[in-house]
Amino acid sequence: MARPKRADPATASDLDFLVEAHARVIGEQEGTDRARTIAAIRDLARRLRARYASADERKLVRRLRAMKVEELLEVARAFTVFFWLLNVAEERATERGRTHGGGEPFRDLFERLKREDVPARIVAEAIDGLRATIVLTAHPTEALRWSLREALDRLDVLLATREDLRGADREVVEEEILAEITGLWLSTTMRKRKPTPIDEVRYAIHVLQEVLVHAVPDVTGRLLAAFRDVYGEPPAVDAGALAHAAHRSLRVGSWMGGDRDGNPFVTAEVTAEALREYRAAILQHYLERIPALVERLMISDRRAPISRELEASIEQDLSSLPALVDRIEGRNASERYRIKLNAIAVRLEATLEEERGRLEPGSRGGYPNAQAMRADLVLIRESLLAHRAGRLAGGELASLIDALDVFGFDFVSLDVRQNQSKHRQARAELICPVDGPLETLPLSGQRSFLEGIVLAETALPIPEAGLSTEAREVIETLRLVASLPRPAEGRSVRDLVISDTENAVPVLELLALCRQVGLVRPYGARGFESDVNIVPLFESIESLRGAAASMDRLYRSEAYRRQLEARGMRQQIMLGYSDSMKDGGYLAACAALERVQRELAV
Repeated sequence: MARPKRADPATASDLDFLVEAHARVIGEQEGTDRARTIAAIRDLARRLRARYASADERKLVRRLRAMKVEELLEVARAFTVFFWLLNVAEERATERGRTHGGGEPFRDLFERLKREDVPARIVAEAIDGLRATIVLTAHPTEALRWSLREALDRLDVLLATREDLRGADREVVEEEILAEITGLWLSTTMRKRKPTPIDEVRYAIHVLQEVLVHAVPDVTGRLLAAFRDVYGEPPAVDAGALAHAAHRSLRVGSWMGGDRDGNPFVTAEVTAEALREYRAAILQHYLERIPALVERLMISDRRAPISRELEASIEQDLSSLPALVDRIEGRNASERYRIKLNAIAVRLEATLEEERGRLEPGSRGGYPNAQAMRADLVLIRESLLAHRAGRLAGGELASLIDALDVFGFDFVSLDVRQNQSKHRQARAELICPVDGPLETLPLSGQRSFLEGIVLAETALPIPEAGLSTEAREVIETLRLVASLPRPAEGRSVRDLVISDTENAVPVLELLALCRQVGLVRPYGARGFESDVNIVPLFESIESLRGAAASMDRLYRSEAYRRQLEARGMRQQIMLGYSDSMKDGGYLAACAALERVQRELAV
C-alpha cells in the first residue's frame, strides 16, 4: 500500500515505524528469509499501485505462483496484520486532522448566516426541525474476534502516546507496540463459530459505548454552543426547548438485530432480544455515571437550601423506595442532592431489573420512561441554578441530561429491513382478490386493490393457523413492532425498510400488512394514525430509473397520502446500487441514481 500523498510528519512517522515493526516481528517469528519475501511482495504491490507496469505485474505473479499453499497462507496472514496496522495509522491521522484542523464548522456556519442577516429565530427554528441519523448497518460476515479489536484499540492509544515522546520514553512505548504486534501475529484471527445476530448487536453496543455515546452528545452540544456564541440567547426562543431540540437533532440507528434481508437468522424473537440488549446497555451506562455525580454534589442544605420541588421529590422517593432508605442509612441527611442521586440510582437499578425480567416498566419501582429520569435530573439542575451553585449544574450533570436527550432509554432506533418478496408472500396468504392472485392484475389494478384494503373501515382477521413459516415470521415481526411502547422521544422501531423495491406496489403491500396488525389505524373521519415510516429501497437499475415515477404514484394515492399525513408528511427513500454491479451495470446505476436524486430533490 502506497503512503498517502502529502502525509503530515506525524502520520509519516507512524507509517514508517509500523512498516518496520511489522517486518521486525515477522523476522523474529518466522525468520529473515520469510520477512524479506513479504517485504519484496509488498514493494512490488506498492509500485503497481502507484504506477502500473506490466513487468512488475508479471514479476509479482511469478513470485506468488512459485510459492506453496502454506506459504501463500502465511503471506495472506502477514498482509492481514499489515492492513490492520495501516488502518490504525489512518484512524490516528483522521483524529489528528480533527484536533489540529482549526476552525469550528458550526461557528463558521452561524457566522455566515448572521452576515447574511438570517434572524436568530429562523436559525433556531431550523435547529428545532433538524433530524439526522447515524445508522450502523449489519455485516453478518464480520468475524474478527473481540480480543483482536481490543488489541487494535490498545495500539491506537500507544501510537497516540508515542507521538508526544522522545528518547528513552518513546523507546519504551515502541517496545509495547512491538509486543502488541507480536500478540496479533501469534493469535488466531477468526472465531471458531459463525457470529450470531446477537453477536452483531453486541458489536454495535461496543461501538456505541466506546465512541458514539460520547461523540453524539458532544457534537449536538457544540452545535448549540456555537449558535449561542454567535447569536446569543434569542428572547423569542425557549432556551430549554431549544437545547432539547438540538440534542434530539442527531440520532443513532442500527440495522443489527433488525435486518432480516441481510441476515436470514434474524427473527422476531431475535429483534425482541436485540431491543432488550440495546436498552439494558444504555441503562447500565446511565447507572455507571451516577457515582461521579454523587461524589461531586456534596452540598449540605445547612449551607445552601434546595428547591421546594426537589425536597418534595426526595420525600416521595423516601416513602416509595425502601431500597433507598437502606442505602442512605447512616449517611449525612443534610446532603439532599446526594440522596436524590441515590434515589435515581435505585430507580435505574429497578428499571434494569424490569427490563431483564421482561416486566412492565415501572412495575418494580423503575422509571416508566426516559422523561421521568430526565425530570429528576432537571429538578437537581434547577435547584443548583437557583441556589448559588450554577457552576455545578454543568459538567457531568449537563452531559448526562444531554445523553438522555439523544439516546433515551432505547439507545438506538432499530430499523427492520425485509425483502419485498417476503412481504408479498405474507400478503398473498392473508390478502388476495377473490378472482385470483394479485400478480395477475395490471400494476394499476394491484395498486387499487391494496389501497382498498388499507382504506377499509375494519382490518381483515389474521388466521392463527395455516400460514407458512415465512409469512408467519413477517406477521410476528410486525406484531412485535406494534407491541412496542410509544414514548414521547420516539419509538425504538420506527423505519420499516423494503429492500429490492420495484415500484409502488411493494410499498402498498407493506402498508396493507401494517393496517392488519394495527401499526396503521383509522383516525377521525378521513385520517390515519401510524407508528412507523415505510421506507422503499430502490436497488436494481430498472427500479432506480423508475423510482421517481413510483414515488409520484404513491404520493397521488389517497391511502398512502393518509400514511404520510400521519407521519408529518415526511418520506424517507433509500437508493442503492449494490445489486446493480452485475453485468457491468455500474455506470447505468450511477446515472439512474443521479437522475432519481435530482427528480426527488425537494
